[in-house]
Amino acid sequence: MATTDENTVQINKNTNAINGIIENSQNIEDFTLQTPVELTSQIAITNNSDDFKITVQGLIDLLSQPFNVITKVADYTAVANDYILADSSTGVITITLPSAIGIIGQQINITKAYSSLNDVTVDTTLSQTIIGNLTEKITKQYTNATFISDGANWFIK
Repeated sequence: MATTDENTVQINKNTNAINGIIENSQNIEDFTLQTPVELTSQIAITNNSDDFKITVQGLIDLLSQPFNVITKVADYTAVANDYILADSSTGVITITLPSAIGIIGQQINITKAYSSLNDVTVDTTLSQTIIGNLTEKITKQYTNATFISDGANWFIK
């Protein structure tokens, strides 16, 4: 991480992740965070000024949670922030998404990680839908989909 002036913090291109605390104790009204990489850690920004603006130049994802990477070889009910490597080599498996109600913005990623003729079926609960359908199928190896809750149903990112 490099500071370019008193109002700008620049994250170098080769930085993969940062943990940082940026404190504005000098009542600076404008602040610029320059980043060419996705931040995968937490940043806390504090300020003593009532009129404070943050400008982000680059890619920053403030809402995502780290994924819980797991491999499943049998039917499984997913939880928010699962990154599921589905192994359907011994038969069709079904990954059931949790209720979308109350988890708006939460994500679940499912990847068919192994080569086989067996599909991975993604199912819903409570008759909720995935882009209008009750189920989705993942048929090809290394194909993945990220499912995002809108608070009532699921969409694919």
